Amino acid sequence: MKNKPNTKTSSQKNILENFRLNVQILSFLGLGIVLILLGSNAPEIHNFIVNDLGINKNSSLSELIESYLGEAKWVGWTILLSSIIVYFIAASIEKFFHTKISPIVTTHVDRLSEELNEVGTNTRRLLSAKLLDNLISASPRDEIRSKLKLIHERAYGPHCAHELGLYSAVSEKLSPFLEPETPHRSDYHQTVTVMENGKDSIIWHEVCSYKIHTICLEPGYENNEEEDSSTPEPKCIKHNVKFSSIVKVAELSFDGDNPKYQLSISVDHEEVFNSLKHLYLDGKTVKLKAEADGISVTHKGSTLEIRLNKEHTIDKPWTDIEIKETSTIYDDYFISSRNEPTCGAKITMNLPDNWSFELIRFGHSEDWTIHQHPTNTLSAWTTKWLMPGITFFCKWQRPEGQQLELVDEGSAEAETQG
Repeated sequence: MKNKPNTKTSSQKNILENFRLNVQILSFLGLGIVLILLGSNAPEIHNFIVNDLGINKNSSLSELIESYLGEAKWVGWTILLSSIIVYFIAASIEKFFHTKISPIVTTHVDRLSEELNEVGTNTRRLLSAKLLDNLISASPRDEIRSKLKLIHERAYGPHCAHELGLYSAVSEKLSPFLEPETPHRSDYHQTVTVMENGKDSIIWHEVCSYKIHTICLEPGYENNEEEDSSTPEPKCIKHNVKFSSIVKVAELSFDGDNPKYQLSISVDHEEVFNSLKHLYLDGKTVKLKAEADGISVTHKGSTLEIRLNKEHTIDKPWTDIEIKETSTIYDDYFISSRNEPTCGAKITMNLPDNWSFELIRFGHSEDWTIHQHPTNTLSAWTTKWLMPGITFFCKWQRPEGQQLELVDEGSAEAETQG
């Protein structure tokens, strides 16, 4: 903000300058008048000093007055007229500078002052930014992390410092995935094919594939730590491969040429679980064979839940995961969800001919490209990140007269979590 001029001081200064000018003009006018009077009365003055004061007529003073005092009249007139001319010229010049020159000078001075202030502000910002860059570059990673909340508070406001604020919630849920040593999912492809199986159930085929990306194992990746850091870059990462499936099954069998339920999970093309090998029916209850590592099975009534939580050693940037599932279930809708951030996804749904989608919903539909042709198919993909939560929901209907009749076990349900 520019400082406002002191109008009182400026006014007093102008009055003082005008007073000085007037005194000078009056002094010259007075001097001119005095000289005119002396020159006009030179003979009388000479007689006065000779006859009345008794000064010798031949003295230097008498001769000086007699010879030159008369000329003082012309000097006086010259001074008087010159003073008047100078006064008007000075007044005109002052007015010209006040009305013409001064505004131009003031404008340029103000503009120069603003430019200098702007340059000063930009310089301070530049120095602050450079200083901040240098501090960030020179500070240890742990120290920067400890100040992240303060940085967000300074950037967005004090609400970011609140324990119940959005920053705290996002940091708690998602910041672990920012670690280069923490793997995340990428290129998640999910293809579902629904086939008719009478009026009470459907046959569900699902193929799901994605990649686990471990950034710190990328060739040439630098973790931005100090050169003399005693912590070596990791050569391998321990990571738990997770999967869960909850279905309302209509029929169950794990053997024979046409089993009613199949699930296989492969990591880097190596099978870590296969329902044909690891599950069996004990009467009407699904049980797990002892050699299945990291698998848990819960079977109550017609609801079957299978969970995988198996430790895997990752020694390269990209790890391939593939999941194939076939089941005979009661269902007329599908829920796809994510329980960790995923970069990019594609979902494909294929219904039988003449079937149609009754409802389709995406968590953030503006992030997806969605195609439906013909109407019993759906293809959607995105290159953006998917946050934890429900990604996709759809409900379908059979042609008129073939609507699904749900059995006594309750509402149909099919849910797959990546």
